[in-house]
Amino acid sequence: DFGDLPIFESALTYVSIFILRKGSKKDFDYLRINSMEEVKKLESIKGVNIEINSLTDNSWVLTKNEESIIISKLNLIPKLNKIGSANAGIITGLDDVLMLNKSELNKNNFEKELILPIIRGTDPKRYEYVSPSKYVIYPYKFEEGKTKILSEKELKNFPIVYNYLIKYKSVLLKRKDSRKTFENRKDWFALVRFGQKEIFNQEKIVTPGEVKEHKFSLDNSKAGFSCARVFAITLEDKKYNLKYILAILNSNLIKFYLRHIAPLKQGGYYTYSSTILGQIPIRLPSPSQEKRIISLVEQMLSLQKKYHDTKIMGHEKDRLKSQIDAVDYEIDEEVYKLYGITDEEKKIIEESLK
Repeated sequence: DFGDLPIFESALTYVSIFILRKGSKKDFDYLRINSMEEVKKLESIKGVNIEINSLTDNSWVLTKNEESIIISKLNLIPKLNKIGSANAGIITGLDDVLMLNKSELNKNNFEKELILPIIRGTDPKRYEYVSPSKYVIYPYKFEEGKTKILSEKELKNFPIVYNYLIKYKSVLLKRKDSRKTFENRKDWFALVRFGQKEIFNQEKIVTPGEVKEHKFSLDNSKAGFSCARVFAITLEDKKYNLKYILAILNSNLIKFYLRHIAPLKQGGYYTYSSTILGQIPIRLPSPSQEKRIISLVEQMLSLQKKYHDTKIMGHEKDRLKSQIDAVDYEIDEEVYKLYGITDEEKKIIEESLK
């Protein structure tokens, strides 16, 4: 497995070589190549032995045996998709026209009813309430429990937005949805993917779709979010508290888990999807465990807010950083206990994250 190494100079590829031979199934070696120097001496690279019986019909996790055992242990725990969902968001099909920054919004004086704040990939920060950085023209209504597109007649009730869209009608018609353009559609002003207002309106957890580090944050701004660049986690099972789930997702344990199941891309970025996030194991806590973890998360949210205050500088900032690190460590310890992780397993996890 060559990862994102430049095996072909003129192309970005993720190269692997599979060596197969006819015969009965047996254990095999997995070799991860980490540098171009290693490419020149493959014969001397020591592989990781993969036990054939550890592989199932699910995605294979090819890693050290002791790490694989921990992943298998976590896979026995109920998944996030059993208590909630990881949701993809909005695709406009033409961001240059339909996506706006704050100054563009103020300049045009659009009707607020058709403007939706949008969370972009750079917006979520770990253990913070996210601030949406963009806005989208959103010609939809929530009716009978569903998100529905406005008719063109209804859209004309918002003349500033309507006249703006008319000005760009020719380019909006050229957008494609499943390879078909908008040219023969009555709703030529619709978004390619419009999401669901009922999800936007909930308090939710959001994360970028590509990350080097964990960045799960909270959103209570009723914002939408960019498809593939941001995913939003909402809960359906009321036994679970969103701040408790935030702690689980931001923990080293789940970082370890996601790094084993999420695709690794160029530059050390891990790619998330609704399917990947839905596989995260979520353990139901006791009332005392939940109370303790939620209390720590509330401390963390408060500390992060103070830390990112532009007025805070020097020794005060250093002091807050030390407090953040201490609370972060406590949350990790609580999560390890919650999931029954032994000291030896914890050592393996922490070592793999370095």
